[in-house]
Amino acid sequence: MASIRSAHATDVSNTDTFLAIVDNTLARRRYFREKQRIYRHKLNADVAIVKAQFEHLQSIRDGLQASMPPSVAPREASDGPLSWYSIATVFKREALQVLTDRQPLITQTQEYQSLTKAMKRFVVMNIPAVEECTANTRLFCITTADGAFVNSLQGHFVEADRFIVVFRQVEHDEAHACHPLLRQRHYRSWIEVRQVSPTHILMRLVSHVSRSFRAHDGFVSSDELAALGGIDVTGIEDDDQKDEYVRRELIRLGNAYFVPWRQRFTSLMQASSQ
Repeated sequence: MASIRSAHATDVSNTDTFLAIVDNTLARRRYFREKQRIYRHKLNADVAIVKAQFEHLQSIRDGLQASMPPSVAPREASDGPLSWYSIATVFKREALQVLTDRQPLITQTQEYQSLTKAMKRFVVMNIPAVEECTANTRLFCITTADGAFVNSLQGHFVEADRFIVVFRQVEHDEAHACHPLLRQRHYRSWIEVRQVSPTHILMRLVSHVSRSFRAHDGFVSSDELAALGGIDVTGIEDDDQKDEYVRRELIRLGNAYFVPWRQRFTSLMQASSQ
C-alpha cells in the first residue's frame, strides 16, 4: 500500500514538471510571435512612409519637367538614369554662373589692393626718417612711399687734393630692422672727386646695385620691377625675354638719371666751397 502511494506521488510530481515546461515553451512562443508581429507592423509602416515620400518627389519632378521649355527638356525616360545631355547642361549652367560671379570678385580684390597700398603709403609717410651722425659718417634710415627700405650708411673722407664719399646699404641692423613686406637692395657706391687744376675736377663713380628683394620672398618679379619703374611689358609673354627687357630698360633709366644727378652733385660741391 505504501509503495502504491509513493508511485502515485511520483507520477503527480512528474506531471506538474512536464506541464510547467509546456507552459514555459508556450509563453516563449507567444513572446516571439508578438515580437515578430510588432516588427512586421513597423516594417510595413516604414515602407508606407518611403512610398509616400517617393510619390511626393515624383510629383515634384513631374511638375518641374512640365514647366521646362522643350529645348532644355531631358531626353531620358522618366525612370531612367541621367543622360549626358542633362549632365552637360548642369555643368554649362554652373560654368556661366562662375564667370558671372568672377568679375565682381576681381573688382573687389583690386579695390582691396588699392586700399592696402594707400594705407601702407599713409603709414610710411607718417613715420619720421631716422638720421644718426658722427664726425664723418651718417646713417640715414627711411621707408619710401613705394615700399622700399633704405638704411644707408655714408662715410666721407677729405684729403689734400681729393674728396671720397662711400655709401653702403646696411641690410641687417638690430636697431632698424627691415619689415618682411618691404623691399631693399644690396647697394654700395664709391665716389671720388679729385682736383686736377684750380678750375677743374675729376669725378669717378663706381656703384654696385642688386635687384630688389624681400627678406622672406627673395628677389621681386620682373612684373613688379616694371610697374615700379614705369616700364611697359605688354605683349611680352616669355619670362626670359621679359627679364632681359626690364634689365635693359632699368639700365637705360639709370644712365638717363645719372646726368641730372651729376649736375646736382656738382652744384652742391660748388655751394659748399663758397
